[in-house]
Order: sequence, then structure tokens, then C-alpha cells
Amino acid sequence: MSELPAILCVDDESNVLSGLKRILFEHFEVSTALGGAEALVLMGKTEFSVVISDMRMPKMNGAEFLSKARKMSPDTTRVLLTGQSEMAAAILAINEGNIFRFLMKPCPEETLIKHINEAVRLHNLLKSEKNLLEKTLKGSIRILTDTLGIVAPNAFSRSMHIKKYVSYMARGSKKKNIWEFEIAAMLSQMGAIVLPPELLQKAFGSISLDEREQNMLDTIPAAGAKLVESIPRLENVAAMIAGQASSDVKIGQNNNANVPFGARMLRIANAADQLIMREELNMSGAVKQLKSVFLAEEDQALLDILETFKHKPDDSLVLKAITVDQLQAGMILNENVMGVNGGVVLCKGQELNGPLIDRLRNFAHGSGLVEPFQVQAKG
Repeated sequence: MSELPAILCVDDESNVLSGLKRILFEHFEVSTALGGAEALVLMGKTEFSVVISDMRMPKMNGAEFLSKARKMSPDTTRVLLTGQSEMAAAILAINEGNIFRFLMKPCPEETLIKHINEAVRLHNLLKSEKNLLEKTLKGSIRILTDTLGIVAPNAFSRSMHIKKYVSYMARGSKKKNIWEFEIAAMLSQMGAIVLPPELLQKAFGSISLDEREQNMLDTIPAAGAKLVESIPRLENVAAMIAGQASSDVKIGQNNNANVPFGARMLRIANAADQLIMREELNMSGAVKQLKSVFLAEEDQALLDILETFKHKPDDSLVLKAITVDQLQAGMILNENVMGVNGGVVLCKGQELNGPLIDRLRNFAHGSGLVEPFQVQAKG
């Protein structure tokens, strides 16, 4: 496989494309397309560092094509070749297509190669920054969920159930950017870390709460949203978390359509999990009750999807009964890990990593754990 940067040249004249390929092939992995429509098809199949387009093309000119190319592949750097008579259209292309360079024809070979190399460097910089942000984002989310699992294991367990239900509803609704909904579900109970452990034990242990305790429990969405909203790219997620406790009218005022939809799914998933855990219902029974509570048309549609949810076990995992000395990263708890004093140390469903294993070992060497306990592990 070529290690040269992949670029796409777009023109409506095959002889021009042949000339560009002849000039550039030693420096770049060159693909060509006869017109914008063909180029968009190629961009849907291949990632290009740079796309170079002629301005004057029939059916779809360079400005129109590069505007669509930007939406399809924002990280691909865009270069426009134009003639002197096309300056007004070139300015339009710059405004709509966010062009990195526009070059006047005829463009000397050395100049063309120089500008394409600069465009490749910009693409690589954008990709590096994006990868760094994604790694930072994943790390931040992992820290938050690990913290929730340690401080409030019952709340963590509920968030993992909610994630499964939300993911199922989002996919059933043919939604895009499902990652936002899944992260919102994972972090939906983060606000629990500010509440007293005794209250959380009662709330997630199906014990009735008095009015003061219920009011404290109701602060979980707002507290969780405050913890999340300062993380880059999670503004919508924070709004979903805050909105899960809001009325439909208030949520509907948000301009981002994903936010009210995500908040709606969180409310339904949370309510379903409470019924399943407290009343020992299956999903069908929980949905039947919720359909008499969530009467909005959008809620009913989501409940119809959720009613078909079935847990699918991972066939690659096997059950093992182990002691704390046998713990390995990647194992998934198949039951609550209990302290000898009766408290929940970690909850069923948590995937073990270094900090969580350290927590279990510290408990085992301190106040003591009930061993062995069941985990799911690779066979």
C-alpha cells in the first residue's frame, strides 16, 4: 500500500486530469474524477488528504462541489484551480467551501506541488489534533465512569443498563451520532457522586425515600450536567443529562434536535430500569406500565422500540468464579462484589481496569471481600 499522501484531482476534461497525474504521481497517490458527482462518490469510499478542483465544470461547478466535499469530509484540505475571469465565483467558493488555497491557471509545476504539500501538512495537523481530542475525550469519559463506579457503584450499574437501552432506541430510530446518546447514558448518573452513600444505597436498593431524600435524589441530572459541560465536545451530552428531568415543553425549546431526543430516551430508559430492578419485571412488563405514563407520541414510538429489547450475551465470554488474586483487566463482573460488612464494593457489569482492581485488592486486604465472585472473561 502506498505511503504517499492520497489526493483527488477533479476536472471535466480527461486530458487535464492526465496532465495533473503525470505531474504529481511521483509525490502523491493521485486519483482523478471527471466532474463533481464522480468525485463525491470516490470521497465516499476513500479518505483523501487533499482535493484539487477546477472551477469551471458543467452541472456542478467547483464552488458547489467543494462546498459538498467540505460537508462530506471536513478534514480533507480543499484547493481550487481557477482562471482570471472566474474570480467572483472563486470568492464564492472560498466562502462556501472553506478553501485552503486557490491557484490561478496556468499554475507552474513547482508552485502546484508546493501548495499541495502545504495542504497535506494542514490535513495531517487537523487529523493529529482530532485524534488527540478524541483520545482526551475518551480518557475523560473513562475517568468519570471509573469514578462513578468507585464512589456510587449502584448508580454506575444503572448507567450501564441505561446505555444499552438508549443505544437500542437510537439505532431503532435510525439516528446519527449515536455516540453522543451513548455517552449521555453512561454519564447520566454522574451527579450521584455528590450525594451521601446512605441515600444512594436506599435509592438504588428499592427502599422508600422521604420527601427530603427524594429532593436530593432529584438533583442528580443537574449535578451531572455541571460535571460534564466543561469537557470539549460534550455540550450536547451535558444538555441531554440536564434535560432528562425536564418537562417536554422546556426540552423542546433547545435548538439542537439531538438534545431533546436524547433527554427523552434517558428519561424512558431510567424509568424502565427502575421498574425492572424494583418490581423484577421483564422489559415487556416495564414498557406496558410506562405506556400509561409517557403519553406523548414521541415517547410511545420509543417505547414500541424498547419493548423488543432483548439482552444478547457475548458468546466469546465465559463465566468464571475467581478470587481477588486472579483478577485481570478486561474481566466483567457478573455479580455485585460485596464486602464482608454487607456493602457493595463494585457492581455487576463493571469492566475491570487497573484502578478498579486496586480497589478490590485494597478491600480484600482491609475490611475483606466475599470471595469467590463471578466474572465474565475471554475463554
